Amino acid sequence: WTRTFTSALSASTATYTITVSGAPDGLDITVSPASLTLAPGATQTVTFTANASGLQSGKWEYARIDLITSDSGDDGKPIPAMHLPVAIEPQIPPTTMTVSPANLDIDIAQNDSLSKILHIGNTGAADLYWSVVSGGQSPPITLWTRADHGTANNGAASSLYPDIGEWYYSAAQFELPSTATITGIVANGYATYLTTFNPALLNATAVSFEWYIYADNNGVPAGAPHDGLNDYLWHYSAARGAAGVAADDRFGEAGVVRNDIRLDLSAAGLPPIKLEAGNYWLIVAPLFHGSYNANAPVWWWLWSDAETPSAMTTDGSGWQSANASFPDTLAFTLTGTLGCAGGTFGGIAIGEPTGMLPGATSVDVPVTFDAAEAGAGTYSGLLCVAGNDPDQPLVRIPLSASVTAAPNEDDDNAGSGDGDGGSSGSNAPPPASPGDNSSPAPGNNANPPAAIHSTSGGGALGLLGLSILAWVCGFRQHEEMHR
Repeated sequence: WTRTFTSALSASTATYTITVSGAPDGLDITVSPASLTLAPGATQTVTFTANASGLQSGKWEYARIDLITSDSGDDGKPIPAMHLPVAIEPQIPPTTMTVSPANLDIDIAQNDSLSKILHIGNTGAADLYWSVVSGGQSPPITLWTRADHGTANNGAASSLYPDIGEWYYSAAQFELPSTATITGIVANGYATYLTTFNPALLNATAVSFEWYIYADNNGVPAGAPHDGLNDYLWHYSAARGAAGVAADDRFGEAGVVRNDIRLDLSAAGLPPIKLEAGNYWLIVAPLFHGSYNANAPVWWWLWSDAETPSAMTTDGSGWQSANASFPDTLAFTLTGTLGCAGGTFGGIAIGEPTGMLPGATSVDVPVTFDAAEAGAGTYSGLLCVAGNDPDQPLVRIPLSASVTAAPNEDDDNAGSGDGDGGSSGSNAPPPASPGDNSSPAPGNNANPPAAIHSTSGGGALGLLGLSILAWVCGFRQHEEMHR
């Protein structure tokens, strides 16, 4: 980071030495330049670089920048030392999951098996927890997350005041790559009363909490809570202290207030929220008695540094941009499961279905396809790799399989003659005796059931062509068999 220093002197030039004091072990702060000379009214920019690789992640540490000079000011008196406080919270960069190949194409014979390799990597720094899904739902994962930017005084108001009919909603957009079930919602924020920051404020004054999910309508929510249309996709209201509902009331390590609003749907006795792939909008707001920022608190939904979908706000007059000074992304996390829809090719075995990868490591996972139960034909399906990558929680791998027919034994030895019913060597049945009812004697197998004969000559017509349309393991298969 950089800081620009400007001399407040009008007649004297001073040279300052810049040093670092109070830094804990594991924190190295360098300064460039390490000294500066400022003429009256002059400015100079200084660059500070912090190496926090030796510190514990998620724990605030502190140091101080000192500017010291032995020169005198305009009045001839010594210039006092100046200090800049430094607060640093090391964060491990998030996981970044990579999966290859992007699709799987296999050619396999009936009753055969074939193995392919999925290469899963973690190019991030935090541990990656992954699993390979063959149909159904993923294990519980983070569906969407946008972390707050670490300060407690920047957010969008999202609070309701029914006593005076005032509504201040903020909405945050999120995207689901496939069918999902949402089981948990955490919205990061803080509460204030006028200029007072008090971590106990939200739990002491909120009457209830409201949650809404709306579909997307060209970049804005497709409706609003108080438009009278009730066109939300999902809504829940709960009193403060209700089962599954919690509001943090704490100071962060840097002394910032945290009033995150949490909903655990299972603990609240609610079924998971089921949504198809697409873009949606989340609204979270507490309800207070009194008036906005007058005699009642305000809950502020914290901004995130992530430059992804916009947040909007309305006071009942319609949706509009929340704040052009910020990336317009609010901080929240959704947890649940993602679907790996599309069916599966029967007989898939995952060599290692789950695992953990530290940063900058990878693993090869064998996937075996067994065609013992598959008929000849072409199949399509889907494999998925789920992980705790906040930007890519699920990677979908399309599957295309071509199954060829296994060799057939010729069990149709009858009918090898010319079909005229009388030539030497013919396998046709002997002609019937006069008065015979044309039925073979008991135990006579001259007419084997595998052959179909004409009524006039006894030559084999062969099996009829069969056209079979079947569903095998959830896939549509077209199979033509001719003999």
